[in-house]
Amino acid sequence: MADKDIFSSFKTPSLFQKKSVFQPFITQDINKRVELLSHLVENSNKDVVVLGLKGVGKSTLISILVKQKKEYWFNCIINATNHISYENILDKINQAKNKSFYYKLAEHNVLVIDDASSLDAGLINSILTQNIAIRKFKVIFLFTHEEYEKKLFIDNLLNNCYLIELEPFTKRQCAEFINFLAPQSNFNFLELNDNKLDEIYTETHGIPGNILQLFPTMQDIKNNDNALNILLIAIIMLVILALLTQSLSDPSVKFNQISLQYVLDFII
Repeated sequence: MADKDIFSSFKTPSLFQKKSVFQPFITQDINKRVELLSHLVENSNKDVVVLGLKGVGKSTLISILVKQKKEYWFNCIINATNHISYENILDKINQAKNKSFYYKLAEHNVLVIDDASSLDAGLINSILTQNIAIRKFKVIFLFTHEEYEKKLFIDNLLNNCYLIELEPFTKRQCAEFINFLAPQSNFNFLELNDNKLDEIYTETHGIPGNILQLFPTMQDIKNNDNALNILLIAIIMLVILALLTQSLSDPSVKFNQISLQYVLDFII
């Protein structure tokens, strides 16, 4: 059963808390790991492996880190697929460089490879040793524990990486997460009691991705946010086109590229 006082510190969610934009739920544990990752990138010679069960929040951890450091680091995130080659990875890095305003100003370069288990045998060892272009980057690999153990047999240089493990939520964190989700979904937090919490925790094993599946409205919010972002980007592009056209025809209209980049970064 849940602790008797597990709900005592929670305030009743207000209707005014409801947000149209999905925000990540950040615990003390997540903050500590973000700080550790930041420290390793800036102060360690080792690359990093982030380990955790599927849905535990590895990609969310990276997104929080990237958001915090986007003005100081150049970040390139690659979702690994079968048969992605060395050259493909370099191409993706170069494409990211060409699109980034911060690359030349960056204090550190970070390459994140999500679903790293999909990389062909031996490619991780190559990434960690041979290519000069990639070695200018601190590399962060994302794995589940099982995937990591399998990769070690062939890509043994993973043993030299610093390991950061993400754990599922405790029962209390599970309750806090549901409290966080309640204003953004149709769930009434007042209906959550010890028995219901035990049921949810047992079913989801405290894995955030599993808990989210119990709140389909949250996925709708994410989808709506993506559609809204696409619409905003389209509007901005039309404004840019209009400004460029006007600046070409009227010298008194000045087009500020740096200001534009900050606008795009804010929207995206």
